[in-house]
Amino acid sequence: MKLVSITPKNGWSWMFEQPITMCLTHLVKKYPEYKDMVKNRPSNCYVMLDNSIVELGESVSLQDILDAADEVNANEIILRDAYPNGPKTIERIKEDINYLKENNLIGKYKLMAVCHGENIEDFKNTFNFINSIPEIDVIGIPKVLSRWIGERSNLSSIFMNTNKELHFLGSWYNLKEILDAPKEVWDRVRSCDTCLPSLYVIQNKSILENRDGTIDLEKDYPELTKEKYNEKLNEFNLKVKELYEE
Repeated sequence: MKLVSITPKNGWSWMFEQPITMCLTHLVKKYPEYKDMVKNRPSNCYVMLDNSIVELGESVSLQDILDAADEVNANEIILRDAYPNGPKTIERIKEDINYLKENNLIGKYKLMAVCHGENIEDFKNTFNFINSIPEIDVIGIPKVLSRWIGERSNLSSIFMNTNKELHFLGSWYNLKEILDAPKEVWDRVRSCDTCLPSLYVIQNKSILENRDGTIDLEKDYPELTKEKYNEKLNEFNLKVKELYEE
């Protein structure tokens, strides 16, 4: 599992030092400098483009996602979801896939669909639906599931039953959830995006502590320096080496 660190405004450029990063549609549309950073990233930096539902409270339109993806040459887009509702998410995925088919856009980008559910049965139904759609490449396992299941690895008996790629969307409480993942889950999940390394610097916390509130990606944080940010990433990477690579 690759950690995909998302940074606030004064650290936006740092995101493109990673092999894979997560960018947000609404920021591409709002900030020309952000759009230019994404577009002009190193050629070996893979970009997932999110639908911004967590930040805005509602997903942007599919057309907004596609326009932004075109502007920045994204590699992968996240289809609209209905956080945290499973049945409504299924309807949005159906709509988006139908639109992409009708407009001959299947294959232009990798497609991620988010697997929501507010209980095990609901999650399983959403998963089975997403898994049945050949056009979807990646299944996103959202952090909000932690509100009722605890660590998302507790759902691995469901989400590991696929040939599609897997991505963890955020981490609800802390990075400990990621580091607690059984090795078979760690090895199977492609990536996990999170703002926590930056937030831990801002809040002066260790990588195993619970976050206190959230982060504003459109804000400058003077206390977030590149040196302290790298120290936090190194702390995480050393823990990964200790748990999974030795």
